[in-house]
Amino acid sequence: MFTPAFAARESVQVTRLANPVAIDGKWTTADEWSDTNRISMYVIQGPASTGYIRLKHDANSLYLLVDFISDTTPASKQTQKGGTSDLDGFNMGIDKDVNDTNTECCDMTVDIHWNNGKAAPDPVTPQWVEGAMSYNATNDPDSKTSHAIYEFSIPMGTFEKNSAIRASVWDRSRAVNMHWPRYQGSWSMSYFGDLVFSEVVVPEFPLGATVLLAAVVLGAALMTRRKWHLEMNA
Repeated sequence: MFTPAFAARESVQVTRLANPVAIDGKWTTADEWSDTNRISMYVIQGPASTGYIRLKHDANSLYLLVDFISDTTPASKQTQKGGTSDLDGFNMGIDKDVNDTNTECCDMTVDIHWNNGKAAPDPVTPQWVEGAMSYNATNDPDSKTSHAIYEFSIPMGTFEKNSAIRASVWDRSRAVNMHWPRYQGSWSMSYFGDLVFSEVVVPEFPLGATVLLAAVVLGAALMTRRKWHLEMNA
């Protein structure tokens, strides 16, 4: 059984992939990420905002979607004290093994930024991670309003049995920073969220909807049977 190395840590289930992923920075189809759990991010700075992460895996890769619903405008050039600054972007720290003795910032980071006034985001780093970002929400079931969406494919060889992450997104034009797990005043890996890899495939329908559908089908069958008995006895 998986046991986190630190107490009071958050964890996220990385479910088994059922629907293929195209790394294009958007919901390519409306069901592309329906086989995942939707995890809410926390506002660390700025006004009330909404953002989610979703994770799944297959034998080759971990797939990550970051749906920053409140970031509705692409980065535009903004001058701050000391010069210009990146506006929008995503950063993820990875702790490959929570049981090792290193608790500093992270073992590796994944970054993508939409820099000041550019027409497209900079390439994701490191280069062997596939990543994309867009403001195309056409197929997004959580919000059709244009907003920042990030997608990544990270080789499974990056992770070990006991791995953890932290994910952070910025919309600097609104001075908003969102984080998962909850930021506890330090970038130390002691506060990362644990990845729980699972072979469970998330059903297309929530359990409640499935139960309701089964009840409707059963009710219809019983009514048909009762009608048949009434006609036979008439």
